[in-house]
Amino acid sequence: MSTDSNTKWQVVTPFTAILLALGSIIMVQPIFQQIGADFGIPITDVRVSFSYCSLTYAVAFFLLGPLTDRVNLTRMAMFSALGLAGSVALCGAAPSFLLFNVGMGLMGAFAGGMVSPMFPYMARIAPPGKAGAYLGLCLSATVTGLIVGRTVLGILTGMFGWRAAMMGYSVPVILLAAALFRARALPALPGQKPSLGAQYGRSLKLLTMPHIVRRYVAGFLLFFAYLGALTTLTFYLVAPPFGLTVGQIGWLSLAGLGGAVIAPKAGALAQAYGASRVVRTGVVLVLASFGIMLLFQNVVAVMLGVLVLYTGVYACQPAVFYDVTTAIQPQQMGAASSLYLLSCLSGGSLGSYALGSVWQRWGWKGVMAAAGAATLGTLVLGAVGSSPRPSLARTAT
Repeated sequence: MSTDSNTKWQVVTPFTAILLALGSIIMVQPIFQQIGADFGIPITDVRVSFSYCSLTYAVAFFLLGPLTDRVNLTRMAMFSALGLAGSVALCGAAPSFLLFNVGMGLMGAFAGGMVSPMFPYMARIAPPGKAGAYLGLCLSATVTGLIVGRTVLGILTGMFGWRAAMMGYSVPVILLAAALFRARALPALPGQKPSLGAQYGRSLKLLTMPHIVRRYVAGFLLFFAYLGALTTLTFYLVAPPFGLTVGQIGWLSLAGLGGAVIAPKAGALAQAYGASRVVRTGVVLVLASFGIMLLFQNVVAVMLGVLVLYTGVYACQPAVFYDVTTAIQPQQMGAASSLYLLSCLSGGSLGSYALGSVWQRWGWKGVMAAAGAATLGTLVLGAVGSSPRPSLARTAT
């Protein structure tokens, strides 16, 4: 088998790891109603479970990022996968909402332990000149995971109930752990490694660079709008005039596949033509999606809006992150990706909670207005100050 073919097969396991990890985080969104009914709490109160999960994911990603320069990346992901499988099963079997939220917090932490080593792993196995495309592939796995989590859990819940659906999700995660055990191990990076404290210090030093900080805040605002809007979308769709079932909401989430297609291309386009151009295009698409879902109250319009939303977000996100990578050293990749995902998921966690409160007070119009304002912030902070690098990148690819 050729080297190119070997490299293509090598990306399957890390891609799947990222996909399943992100799918576990998002899985509760389409089944808020069923979880709330089971535990006897309002549907809007269940949103805190997603906030706990996404926040522990982001914190774990940051804490574990510096370790990726010191440990076997595939073994780290394997043990995290086993922990994730146990956490998902715990959520499905939880007799109380408190224990359910404990499981959700653990789920987020173990998901972070799966994803944090896979970003640098993918960057290291990328062929020369393909770093932007491979980073885009990582982000494509995140959006595919978000779609799979919302879709599969929604459909399975409609068929078997939410507890069986969540416990069933642990099965492919265990199979993934076996694949990670057999995956290719990478040699240690050359050069002397600083102490662990120094590595965390080096990570935090990234926050002293204005260019990097602007991009992190852009990611925060983008996910505040994106995941906040998706969380409240469930409330919107179960209420009149839609009244959709959990299974129907799951199928509707398949419209987000456009994001999975665009993410690898967005990373390559940012490498070829500059991040700012791609970010501007993505922001326009996100704003257009909010306009579609606000103006037209029918299922077809919502499906189109979700498609355009995912496409816009996953045009922006790889471009913003690629712009971060152009300002750092290769040894800082783990730290940079950790902080970037921390900012994104922290924004998503806050957006899911805050926009739920906006929904309760101002309804869907208020949600779309708040999400649109955050998206405009992404435009300002994600596009200003980056310079196109077309000639350099095209020769590299």
